Amino acid sequence: LGTSWGAIKTVYMKEGIRGYFPAYWIHQWTWAPFNGLYFSIYDACRSIADPNGWPAWPCGVVAGVVAGAATNPMDLVKTRLQVARADPSTFQY
Repeated sequence: LGTSWGAIKTVYMKEGIRGYFPAYWIHQWTWAPFNGLYFSIYDACRSIADPNGWPAWPCGVVAGVVAGAATNPMDLVKTRLQVARADPSTFQY
């Protein structure tokens, strides 16, 4: 194995094309709410910060922390499903 190309071939031979996309739709369902929350909070914060002359960077921090905390349980489930669907015999660690 030892190379990226070797890993690509091994996954395809053992798991087929689906081996490259474990829990793909669950991943999409996790990041869609994160992005929606992030940009909603960021825009709301910017609408307060800009007229007052405050810097914009704290808005990104607040939006990221709140969106990350709100979607963390879904992200945990997504990660566990991705790992559970992988074939453990593909790579011996």
